[in-house]
Amino acid sequence: MKLGIDASNIRSGGGLNHLKQIVKLYDPDNCNFKVCDVYITKGIRAELPCNKNINFRIISNSWQDNVRTEIWRHRFLPQVAKNYNIIFSPGGCRNYKFSNYVTMFRNMLPFEYRNIFRFGLSTTTIRLLILRYFFVKGFRYAKGIICLTDYAKNLLITKHGINSKKITVIQHGVNKQFTSTPRGIKPVINYNQDNRFKWLYVSILVNYKHQPNVINAIQQLNGDGFPFSLDLIGSYNPNSLKKVNRAIKSSHVRYLGEMNHDKLIEFMKKADGFIFASSCENLPNILIEKMAFGRPLVCSDYGIIKEIVGKKGIYFNPTSINSIKIAIKKLFQNQQLRIEQVNVFQRQGRKYDWKNCYDRTLQFLSKCSDS
Repeated sequence: MKLGIDASNIRSGGGLNHLKQIVKLYDPDNCNFKVCDVYITKGIRAELPCNKNINFRIISNSWQDNVRTEIWRHRFLPQVAKNYNIIFSPGGCRNYKFSNYVTMFRNMLPFEYRNIFRFGLSTTTIRLLILRYFFVKGFRYAKGIICLTDYAKNLLITKHGINSKKITVIQHGVNKQFTSTPRGIKPVINYNQDNRFKWLYVSILVNYKHQPNVINAIQQLNGDGFPFSLDLIGSYNPNSLKKVNRAIKSSHVRYLGEMNHDKLIEFMKKADGFIFASSCENLPNILIEKMAFGRPLVCSDYGIIKEIVGKKGIYFNPTSINSIKIAIKKLFQNQQLRIEQVNVFQRQGRKYDWKNCYDRTLQFLSKCSDS
């Protein structure tokens, strides 16, 4: 059988990391697809590993050339699809002139009204509402849908009437460099104003990640005498960056910008605890990477995050500074809880395996090809 992968709208983050693993692991001798062609922009091709068994088809010189990419998807992709048993669209398919495709439910934001309207009356809000319409339409036409969590699967079934028989749940993996030997969990007495408990929050600066609330919580706790520091790492939305810069009023809170994996891992090694305050996620790679890394964690009480983190999580309402403060204090003051978290999270992190993700994905694509 022949597999075509439409990666024309893959840009960065979890989608790009997932594509890298599929490209890296593809072997025609170990699956039903003897031909695999990947349609991609030139800029993203440079990010992918080499695999002599894959044919890369360049559709545009730059992933930023949205016009050319969209023209290709709507005008040429239906013709391209005729050459394959199945088209896999990991970034979501919005072309309805053919139906032999499998797509992924990756982007939760267009399906969360409370987070959409955090952008106010803006072009972003309008764009997200339009995306919601086209994504749902794409799910209805697809032969198969891969969800990342049960939460996402149930949302499609209960809220949008998608046939459960064509949905499967396949979780992403964790890159091996994010597995680490846990550092010793120190008692509270070891920390003071000269040796602070180092909190780390890794995520893009955008309004539904609630970084200003986390910053204010840490600064208020420091004012109460707690010995904390906070580093924020990630790319940024310009408006959110302004809010973060306005919120920072202490030398013990820093925004360090975006980092490559190697540099990020060095900061993760130095951290005593992680924070994750998002109110809109599907299966956030950085969260499962933090769990696998072997550090204590406080996180948002958003439903899908509870599914991922489980019973040992210390949760807070990300819109409430006081709730964030209570969670941070609880974890910091309980050394035994921090030890238990690390042990449980590392075991949970090991179940997120890229080889298993790849095998199950190819099996599902093969099943959809035969249907």
